[in-house]
Amino acid sequence: MFKKLITTILIIGFSTFKIIAQEDSKDIIDQQDMIINEKISVRKQLKMAKKLEAKGSYVNAVVFYEKANRKKPNNKCITCKLAELNFKLRDYEESEKWYGVMLKLDAKYCDNAQFFLAKSKKHNGKCAEAKIEFSKAREGLKDANLETIIKNEIAGCNICDSIVANPNKDVRVEHLEGLNGNLQEFAPRPIGKDKIIYSSLISDTALNNTKIGKKSFYYTKLLFSNKDGNIWSEPVLLPTEINNPKYHVGNGFMTEDGSKIYYTECKEGAVLNMECKIFLAVKNADGWAAEELKSLNTLGSHNTQPSIYNAKDGKNYIFFSSNREGGKGGMDIYYAELDKDGKPGKTSNAGTVNSFGDDITPMYHAKEGKFYFSSDGRPTIGGLDVFVTTGEPGSWGDIQNVGMPVNSHVDDIYYSLNDLGKGFMTSNRAGSISTRGKTCCDDIWSVDYMKDIYVKVSILAENCNKERSPVYGVSLSMYNDKGELVNSKVTKDKEDFVIFKLDPGQTYKFNSMKDGYFPVTDMLATPSEILKTDTLEKILVHLPICKTKYVVEPLYFAFDKSIIREPYYFVLDSVLAILAKFPNLYLKIDGHTDSKGTIAYNQALSERRCKGAAEYCISKGLVMDRIIMKGFSELVPIDSNSLADGTDNPAGRDRNRRVEFRILSEAGSDPGIEIEYKETVPQPQPDSERGINTGRKEIADPIKK
Repeated sequence: MFKKLITTILIIGFSTFKIIAQEDSKDIIDQQDMIINEKISVRKQLKMAKKLEAKGSYVNAVVFYEKANRKKPNNKCITCKLAELNFKLRDYEESEKWYGVMLKLDAKYCDNAQFFLAKSKKHNGKCAEAKIEFSKAREGLKDANLETIIKNEIAGCNICDSIVANPNKDVRVEHLEGLNGNLQEFAPRPIGKDKIIYSSLISDTALNNTKIGKKSFYYTKLLFSNKDGNIWSEPVLLPTEINNPKYHVGNGFMTEDGSKIYYTECKEGAVLNMECKIFLAVKNADGWAAEELKSLNTLGSHNTQPSIYNAKDGKNYIFFSSNREGGKGGMDIYYAELDKDGKPGKTSNAGTVNSFGDDITPMYHAKEGKFYFSSDGRPTIGGLDVFVTTGEPGSWGDIQNVGMPVNSHVDDIYYSLNDLGKGFMTSNRAGSISTRGKTCCDDIWSVDYMKDIYVKVSILAENCNKERSPVYGVSLSMYNDKGELVNSKVTKDKEDFVIFKLDPGQTYKFNSMKDGYFPVTDMLATPSEILKTDTLEKILVHLPICKTKYVVEPLYFAFDKSIIREPYYFVLDSVLAILAKFPNLYLKIDGHTDSKGTIAYNQALSERRCKGAAEYCISKGLVMDRIIMKGFSELVPIDSNSLADGTDNPAGRDRNRRVEFRILSEAGSDPGIEIEYKETVPQPQPDSERGINTGRKEIADPIKK
């Protein structure tokens, strides 16, 4: 029973859901009103339930068994059916409840009830309780196969707490928004960094338990989707040359060059029995041409979940899962070398990666040199866990459980990554879109190995003899490209560097302040994609204020602008350093313009320039009470706005567009420190900022005639 159940679920990749198909008898279809009719007899309810169960329609069958149970709550047959079918539907909360009831009614009536109660508890994350129930189920066993399974389950319970308590914090697993529907999505394979091929049970009628139609078909199909930013495009079905309308199609794997797709085609028999074969579709000028890979598909076995590995020596291999004779367990992993046309040669068992249980969904990540697969034949914290090893068939390394959050207490399969360490997996964990309990349905989950980038900021100071050494007690701040403070630190004694964590695709600004030294400002840009965890280096050097004479410079503006340009941040920072050293002094800001425009317009512009400088100072901690502002329009030039012949003097106007600073005492007199108010040459400006063809005309001042 155990192997038949798990193989049914995973041959094609979806859980045990079924509707009434075309061949269903008319007497079942005509009785669909019984689903909502509470007054029918228990005998008729059970008759309908058994017919639905025989068809594999477990969801619908449970409805009738539940109704019958309400009238006969102590009926052992009905209770056993509710326990068994809810477990098959992976509704483990319900199966735990009903197996618990069953054991109280009759511990021996329902086959292996103690075992399945333990399994249900384990799937519900109750590992300690599950271990007790597994131990009870082990008592008096004579079935060697079940003994092996229970020993493995107990071993899984023993590691459960440790794995749960120590998740990998560098891995983020999230429900994939935009592609998951109401039923089943599975077998995701990344194509490059922004495409996916996956499988889906796309019909919305497969769980319809109120209307049983005569032509209700459902099949899994292969689909493509592209990612634009964070949004996945509307899925596109592959053509019917691949998506055979009469079969379940899934488990697609596209080669790197996009010319070939390996996939599985399954024919469904009674009660979800499957016959699965591996196919190859090759793209040509007319579309896709598909053919069965007969050398892989042995008679009477299921062959599925193909995955291609491009080895460094130029050889290519196909890995797949099969339950053919000669394997170690239920489903084993096999491989074969591919020829130049992508056709497989001799098939071989993959060796020690296989166990007594099911070993499925292989994926060889060539860049990492790691082989990933899912298994229940090793200690797990749930059902099927993802495992990893290195090497190759015949020389595999140690096999390890990848732990949480990749693995959960249920089934985690189809783990697949691209070269950037991002990818997908399939899981029925809580959070999946579920129509039956929390864990009924397989959905696609994204996997992201979060590679971090840091910056190590080393801080040095230069003395008056130009000698450099580490400096401590520095106030260091880091801002993002929006000007928002994201981190700050005051270094301690003997702490001459600071490490900050960064985000990709950002430009950061560093401001460093130290008493007795001029402030330091520097920039750092991070790459948009972080391929590996890395630490960047940044060195900031503080220059000393070696003399009692303090230098104060003006700052200059672009034509008709009041925005402080970045080259002048250091001017403001040096003024702030003086005010920080002498907290009893005040700052006077004088704004000026050139002669273009009216005096009234220029008065407002000069005041805006004062305000821009003041706002910068306030943003760095200077209080408004220590600032005095005055605008002078164009009335106090320091250079001529025009030449002797009356023509324009752009260089003179550049110098006149300025803000000047004065350091004053509280009484407005000389501050008592030596200050040199030094004139400088304006920083070069782009032509678009020099007033050339800027569009500014006299109409900017509506008062001017």
